[in-house]
Amino acid sequence: MKHIILLILVLALSFGMVYAQSVFGIKGGMNISRISGDDAVASSDSHLGAHLGFIMKYNVMETLIFQPELLYTQKGYNYQYSLNDIDYTIKNSFDYIELPLLIKLNVAVGDVRFQPFVGPAVSYLISAKAKEKLSNDTTTITRTSDVSDDLNKLAFGFAVGAEFVFQRRFIFGGRYNFGLSNVYKDNLEFQGPEVKNGVFMLNLGYLFND
Repeated sequence: MKHIILLILVLALSFGMVYAQSVFGIKGGMNISRISGDDAVASSDSHLGAHLGFIMKYNVMETLIFQPELLYTQKGYNYQYSLNDIDYTIKNSFDYIELPLLIKLNVAVGDVRFQPFVGPAVSYLISAKAKEKLSNDTTTITRTSDVSDDLNKLAFGFAVGAEFVFQRRFIFGGRYNFGLSNVYKDNLEFQGPEVKNGVFMLNLGYLFND
């Protein structure tokens, strides 16, 4: 019991020191997402979305940074097909809260910092909608369904990218998030389709206290 209490105190003290020496900021930008995997729809199109959230940046050393983030991020995919003279357009929109844990190199190039990074990311699903449009020569019908029960709540991925920091505060960056876990659930009757999210993200950000 004493060892557990001591470990908790050490972890709390370490986190407190990291928090006190950290730089905080905000970021937001555009997502371009689509799906991959053995069961991905071959004709699927990219889905446009956005992300917005917070940054905590801790300088482990002059050339190495640990940067956790907390983001609201939109993912999904679209596809179209025709059947019996009816055109179908399906837009799948998945909203997540995402926690990337990034390890960044910090390379100074004049007044600009170049910061390539890698790191894992875990996401929690908060909403999933499928908007379906059916149309023929005379009629168009649109309906939206909640499909969140068909998706796994937790998703795991890996981020690779780079950011440029100007004047110590302004951020411009891009990354690609590779999905590592299936989007859809398995159940007792059948195995869920092997489909993974993939998202290209462009963002702008601002650091408050660097």
